[in-house]
Amino acid sequence: MIKTPYIKVLLLIFALPAAANANFLLGIAEVLGLEVAQASPADDLSEAVGGESGNLGLQRPVTLRELPIDATFLVNSRLYRTSNMFKSEQDELVDESTVFELGGTLSLTIPEVTFQGYNATPSLNLTHMRFFNAKLADILDFETQVVAASMGLQISDSLTITPGLDYNRMISPGGTEHKFHGSGASLMAMKMIPHGEKGMLMIMGGGKWNWTHGDALLDPITGIPIVEVDPVTGEIGLPLRTEDEQDRWDANINFNYMYNLPAGIIFSPTAGVAVSNYVANRSKGRRDVTYTLGANLGMPILEWLNTQAFGTYSFKKTNAKGKELLTQEFKNFDFGMTFGYSKAF
Repeated sequence: MIKTPYIKVLLLIFALPAAANANFLLGIAEVLGLEVAQASPADDLSEAVGGESGNLGLQRPVTLRELPIDATFLVNSRLYRTSNMFKSEQDELVDESTVFELGGTLSLTIPEVTFQGYNATPSLNLTHMRFFNAKLADILDFETQVVAASMGLQISDSLTITPGLDYNRMISPGGTEHKFHGSGASLMAMKMIPHGEKGMLMIMGGGKWNWTHGDALLDPITGIPIVEVDPVTGEIGLPLRTEDEQDRWDANINFNYMYNLPAGIIFSPTAGVAVSNYVANRSKGRRDVTYTLGANLGMPILEWLNTQAFGTYSFKKTNAKGKELLTQEFKNFDFGMTFGYSKAF
């Protein structure tokens, strides 16, 4: 169950589009117990305007009641080569392919907010991604859309804890076919450890609960969901793919070391482990563990363009239940370039 303070913050976040002015937002913040930096009526305003109060004429003390919203639009793209596009352990299905990803994110944040005595940054992110595959475009081309609300709590100078909620869905290009959608509640933490004058170690980890709803596996002729049939008794069982079979809780930890090289280049090796525990229907009891090793090289080619070269090696293992369900264990290597542009409003 989500705790009441988190619900309060999310209510504030989702109220943002309805806010016509700063006073409205400030009133909502006061109801929810969020404190916003503001000037006191007793403050001497003469120093703020650079003159003496006697020379300002008739003045009235004013309380600053602004609640600014920082808006940023980001465009991100990745062009990369993958060695195992189907994430399969079967040799006949292991195949290379080139993938291009293009997406945009609108990020809304509220700075200078205090929650439960901590500096907080409530945010709302709207993301749309389009995936293009060089092979089997009719199967592997798709779009994803994500609405994510979160609030970063600055526990100390180097530690941030972020609770969040999100809704995501996968659709066919243009939205003509709905493939999958789900919701999640997460709690993440990030610890930053300086290393000398040029290095920084970032440790990120946490957990997430996923509620999912996917399409059933349909018979291509009748359009009816395909179900299990006992070969001996003929008894009809569960559908071969149930709607909520991706319900699970995830846990992960990642280590990212950033080192500043000459000319503004940043070298960043990474390592991580992610565990998925499935909890619904046929998949109940399945556990997958994915290990990742990689490195990024950030290169400031243009002032307005964020560019990186990257390489990532990953492999997945599953338990006995996963093998019973024919879950694929795989090895995969991706390498390519990322490009990003951001504009603050």
